[in-house]
Amino acid sequence: MASDLQATDREAWRRWFAAAADPAIDSKLRALCEYVDARTATRDVVCWASGQCCKFDEFGHRLYVTALEAAWVVCRVNGMDSGAGVSPAMGDPV
Repeated sequence: MASDLQATDREAWRRWFAAAADPAIDSKLRALCEYVDARTATRDVVCWASGQCCKFDEFGHRLYVTALEAAWVVCRVNGMDSGAGVSPAMGDPV
């Protein structure tokens, strides 16, 4: 049972990494980041993307990241824009 779940998780992550490498999805996620950056700039604040200075707990908010966003960031950090390479989270070819 546990190995079946691990195989399912591994396949899900392969799919998230493949989606994150898709140029159309990359474009949409970059546009979203640019939009958020622009909106933040209109508030005359600096966002360090940590959530620490926003006092989310104080206002009852939580920060979440989707699997697609996580895979997209990992791909970019590791220079895997093409989708080729090894996923550090999985240790397997993507």
